[in-house]
Amino acid sequence: MAEARENLPARPYNSLWFFPQGFHYNKDMADKLQLRSFGDYVLIDKIASGGMADVFSARVVGIRGFSKSVAIKRIHAHLAENQHFSAMFTDEAKIASRLSHPNIVQIIELGEVESRPFIAMEFVSGRDLYHVLERLTAIGEPCPWPMAVRIALDLAQALHHAHEFRSPNGQAQSIIHRDVSPRNVLVSFSGEVKLTDFGIARASDREEHTEPGQIKGKVRYMAPEVAAGREIDHRTDIFSLGIVFAELLTMKPYRTGPNDIAILLSIREGRDDKKRFDGLPLDMLYILQRALNRDPDGRYPTAEAFRADLASIATGDLAPMTVLELGHFIGGLFADENAAERRRQAQVDRALERWQKRQSQGSSTAAMSSPSINSASPPTRSGALRETSLAGLLGDLHRNQETGRLDLHRSPLKKSIFFTGGEPVFVISNVEKEAFGEYLVTAGLLTPADLARIRKQSELGNLQLVDLLLRSKAVAPNELYQSLSAQVRDRILDLFTWSDGTFEFYTGERPPEAGMPLNINCLGLIHDGVMEQIPLAFIRKAIGSNRKTLVRRSIFTIPPALSFSGRDQRLMQSLEAQTRSLDDLLHDQSSEERTLRLVYLLSELGFVELQSP
Repeated sequence: MAEARENLPARPYNSLWFFPQGFHYNKDMADKLQLRSFGDYVLIDKIASGGMADVFSARVVGIRGFSKSVAIKRIHAHLAENQHFSAMFTDEAKIASRLSHPNIVQIIELGEVESRPFIAMEFVSGRDLYHVLERLTAIGEPCPWPMAVRIALDLAQALHHAHEFRSPNGQAQSIIHRDVSPRNVLVSFSGEVKLTDFGIARASDREEHTEPGQIKGKVRYMAPEVAAGREIDHRTDIFSLGIVFAELLTMKPYRTGPNDIAILLSIREGRDDKKRFDGLPLDMLYILQRALNRDPDGRYPTAEAFRADLASIATGDLAPMTVLELGHFIGGLFADENAAERRRQAQVDRALERWQKRQSQGSSTAAMSSPSINSASPPTRSGALRETSLAGLLGDLHRNQETGRLDLHRSPLKKSIFFTGGEPVFVISNVEKEAFGEYLVTAGLLTPADLARIRKQSELGNLQLVDLLLRSKAVAPNELYQSLSAQVRDRILDLFTWSDGTFEFYTGERPPEAGMPLNINCLGLIHDGVMEQIPLAFIRKAIGSNRKTLVRRSIFTIPPALSFSGRDQRLMQSLEAQTRSLDDLLHDQSSEERTLRLVYLLSELGFVELQSP
């Protein structure tokens, strides 16, 4: 490990790090301040939104002008009454609150306001590591290796503290973070490195176990034993830490693939590309190769062992940045944002001072300056399915590349479809037969007895259904992942049979758990839903009974994702040439039903227009 390092880049920073080029912060919040009361806290701005909760910057306010910045993580309204998600949320607070360490975000309180659980935690003024890498990539700058070393050392200390934590009676708590990734690493403008988000961490006394059918954690940072469904321990986190460190050093993703399923299968097959480490010093390469060993027994036994090995080579040009140097670096990288946030805090200070003064004077207007927050944000779009077709609604979300949650209700049924960039990625349903285990039984991949046995093992061992299925080889991996995708697809296709109901779309809402993007094509779903699921009587009524109705091609180009059969393509070609009457189209085509379905599909997606003669 003491081999000479040749051709190392010069130390690319000094203690007064400065970026000569300007960075422009486009979000000027200074003129949009609206303080909102939330229990004992005052919410200021929403700073993040995830699948389970929103995160707000906030202040806790005391007497004589006292106030302290905190972050409030508040569970989404639609999940607040869900026992499973509420228990997961509670577990996160309970696990993280025990951990008192300078490199772990500290938990202040677990509370509830208006039946909405929340976690009050330490506020870190800075950026997560994902956005740091994103900014460096955007300006064509590498991550300085001394910075990478500093972050890796601090994360190792945080993980070792969590892994070795014991209860007051000395019992090991077996805490495993399970989601060590750049988005869960915060770097402050003062140079602190903090590990956050223990939302899917495993501990010996969690209230809630993993929901069947879900693979926890971000696939790109997943250890092989997780992908294979084997038992995990603290060395799983060391593998993920190794990936984060490798990506800092190389400024390249450790794993790539067209989708998360492809990446997951490549992990199982051991197709990690180590050539991306070419050019790293030999002693650094040794540390990475040991941390990233596919066999947990070949890895560092503890995060402290990783830290000690890294610290032993972190000298000279690889000496870690000091806290001051790291703060200067991050502050310079996000100079405009940092300045804007300082101005924002000064504005908040003035507003709170006025608010407290009115309270001390007993003014009846005090509460007006800090209004309560609505229990749920209003939907971006809502309506009745009798008036807005599901095909047209899904087509709009796809065309506009929407990200958010689409709720559909038809009492007593409810389904929620989560979209990312206009494509469906996750579905929640209250229909029991659509649960993943029951879906596998219906598909003939499991027997009811096998499902009962595996679920019992899941409850006893705190393991996921998918983990146990992979481990027991009850279902082949490719069949399992195909089933996950097919389940989401079938849940959506079933909606095309609904003749009534209501819908609401909430922009920006994300899935409640880290699931795998399953490559479900929205336009393909709409095509199959219209051509196979919608009752023909409904389509006849929508098109109308007048056979003289004109069918005219619109100006919109039909995307390749909306694939047609040869027969359907001939109909499309005839419409490209001239406007046709519905009667003519029906006469030319061999199947009246298929022609009506195709015309309805094209009309709802805006590719043809129906006009009175």
